[in-house]
Amino acid sequence: MPELREPGELLHPGQIFNSNRAMLRASLDACRWAEVLDFGIVPDTRAAIAATLADAAARCDAIITTGGVSAGEEDHVTWAVGSSGGMLDVMKVAMRPGKPVKVGRLGPALFLGLPGNPNATLVTFRMIALPALRRLAGLSNTAPIWAQAVADFTYEKRPDRTEFVPVRLAAAGSDGLPRLTMLGRGSSASLRAISQSDGIVLLPPGVNRVEPGMRVAFEAI
Repeated sequence: MPELREPGELLHPGQIFNSNRAMLRASLDACRWAEVLDFGIVPDTRAAIAATLADAAARCDAIITTGGVSAGEEDHVTWAVGSSGGMLDVMKVAMRPGKPVKVGRLGPALFLGLPGNPNATLVTFRMIALPALRRLAGLSNTAPIWAQAVADFTYEKRPDRTEFVPVRLAAAGSDGLPRLTMLGRGSSASLRAISQSDGIVLLPPGVNRVEPGMRVAFEAI
């Protein structure tokens, strides 16, 4: 029995809703310059994944997958890309969430393998996949748009990686900059915090502690 079910379908024990498909489809549909081909849920076998990737590479300029990019025995995407003649230039990124993201080429197509956990999927799509797609489409503005804001929370993080945390906007201070409240550290597997947020804050590797009053980079979502 498949693990993923579409929203609105009945869940059986051991099944979850396929939130990634709806989330990414909505994000891509907002890109008026992109035509989206949906290859659906692929059976979690090496042969099925490799065949679908080869089909997608022959028909598309870019391929986006979610799930199957970690190092577990049942994570077959990396193998399937290699067996289809593809090459991965990025195997993982020092970021949270989204460390196991994969980027490379499969034939003439750009390949973007995003993690399966929904929060990690959304962050890696916005920070890595979407800028790459914009560049591929020939757009002049490709990077995320960051605005200055002021943290109204305390948070400690590892200093050797970039983190993205969901936040909500509060009233602007006397300096005119919006204040941000944090919605908890959150889990890569949960969309609860990000769905209740107004955007995300970028915390670079050199930052190991955020304190109230610190200026931070904020992107609305």
